[in-house]
Amino acid sequence: AAVSEEDGGGEESKDVDWSPLFCLDREWTFINHGAFGATLRPAMKAVTSWSYRMEEQPLRFLDRELLPLLVRVTRRLAKFVGADVTDLVLMPNATTALNTVFHSLRVEPEDRALRLDITYGSVKKMMAEHCVHVDEVRVAAKLPVKDAQSILDAVEKQLESRQYKYAVFDYIASNTALLLPVADLVALCHKHNVLVVIDGAHALGAVPLDLNALGADYFVANAHKWLAAPKGCAFMWVHPKHQATVRPLVISHGFGRGFLSNYIWQGLRDHAPFLALLTVLRFWERVGLDRLRRDCRDLLLRAARMLAKRWDTELLASDEEI
Repeated sequence: AAVSEEDGGGEESKDVDWSPLFCLDREWTFINHGAFGATLRPAMKAVTSWSYRMEEQPLRFLDRELLPLLVRVTRRLAKFVGADVTDLVLMPNATTALNTVFHSLRVEPEDRALRLDITYGSVKKMMAEHCVHVDEVRVAAKLPVKDAQSILDAVEKQLESRQYKYAVFDYIASNTALLLPVADLVALCHKHNVLVVIDGAHALGAVPLDLNALGADYFVANAHKWLAAPKGCAFMWVHPKHQATVRPLVISHGFGRGFLSNYIWQGLRDHAPFLALLTVLRFWERVGLDRLRRDCRDLLLRAARMLAKRWDTELLASDEEI
């Protein structure tokens, strides 16, 4: 059963063909959606439409129409991820958002940071640049993961060994596709007075989010991966108690007027990917993200079990942690 751009949910099928929704080369089977994603056709049309609208009246659009539109997008996105609109700002990608967080953490020479050894490669480089002392909790060497508790136990053991300024965890680890117990990790770190940064680059669209309930200190996510939004669309969520100390990497006209204003205008850029996010959110609300998640998870587990059998090996973790 194929899903069309106008699909409203319809009958569920064991094998749903989502490919008509994308511009991917049909001669290939695209299996690395997590790297850079693939944009929905309706979103591609929306990006083009917004670009043309801006070019018809550039001054009017950028000076008078853009900011209310960006606020509208931010409100819609905040509702989608269970956040207050005053705590979330749009970003071009999770990398920029994480760099913003790390630049704002005010790390002293004696401070220590904590991560897992399966943390994304570029994030390891960011942490090394901003903190002299970075410790790793080893997970990869202990694969397959028995259960989430084994990760929590390893992290708690490390937290009890010394004091840390902050810890960084993936929501879904990039190279292993492990779904980490982030809510428990946040609670565990806060018990030890450790700030928590969640790299949710793969989370938006892949899993339901409730950022207010999660209670991390910082959370970043990309929209171009599993939400299938246009490239150049992400967000950064910051707990209200930290917003006064978070500084943008780019200073422009909005700076100095509060958290949201610091980021809503950072010089001229292409805002079409942000504005097209409205189309993306409407589409998934109509089709049903729960339906997509079930299909993706079913396909993932079937493929993983097939390869494990062919290669005479085992899965990295139980079904619940993948």
